[in-house]
Amino acid sequence: MMKYLKPATLFDRLIKMNSKIPGIELATGKANLLLGLDIRQNYVGLAVSDYLNLVSYPIMPCKNHMDSVKKYFPGVIARYNIFGFIVGKPTNVRWRHLKDDEVHVKKFISDLQNTGKFKGLKYTYWCDVFASKHIELEYKLNVEDYLKDLPSYKQELLVQKFAAVGTLKAYLNHYRDVEDEYENAKMNLNANK
Repeated sequence: MMKYLKPATLFDRLIKMNSKIPGIELATGKANLLLGLDIRQNYVGLAVSDYLNLVSYPIMPCKNHMDSVKKYFPGVIARYNIFGFIVGKPTNVRWRHLKDDEVHVKKFISDLQNTGKFKGLKYTYWCDVFASKHIELEYKLNVEDYLKDLPSYKQELLVQKFAAVGTLKAYLNHYRDVEDEYENAKMNLNANK
């Protein structure tokens, strides 16, 4: 069965697992990666981390129908050596969770667990409010000008891709910053001895 972990615990375990892999193997596809999920009514946006956990890249969204997910996700998980999911948790700008959307996201994860196909994978939730600045920047840099002439379903797919990228990138940035602060504090302590 898939296992929920607190956000910090998931990141720590990922780093520990990857620290056991020799450097050259990390760079050649042996690293354990994270998959960002942005779950919407019609599609699930997907983004994958790089082996250093610095960057997130969009990959093709999947239809939000469990039959499609059961077919599509195993290939993605195998191809990218996925360790766990970072699931975007919908919120509004006042930091209140959106009940209907949150129920929809939790139902998706429950249905995913009930398939029995994703045993051993970890997952956590990450607040979409943290991702909003990343999404807005990615959107302005990469999407905005192209959307004007596209049909609405293609616009939705592109926005979906960048929402998943934003969620995963915000998560990675947060824990990289925490890790950097910890290392700096250790160095300062050692320097003061």
